[in-house]
Amino acid sequence: MPHETLRFEDFELDLGSFELRRAGRLVKLERIPLQLLFLLAENRDRLATRKEILLAIWGKDVFVDA
Repeated sequence: MPHETLRFEDFELDLGSFELRRAGRLVKLERIPLQLLFLLAENRDRLATRKEILLAIWGKDVFVDA
């Protein structure tokens, strides 16, 4: 199954390999910002709620004061 790649400006977000590239070069991001970027990209047609973001990033059994 081919990976979906989202392109914006000179960035490529590869959903299959969980990588962000700019002008073909790998951009190193910490885990949480990269997860957030993927979550927002995957839900680009709608607004992701705060609850969805917290659940996707930290899970249901973690308390985060946000």
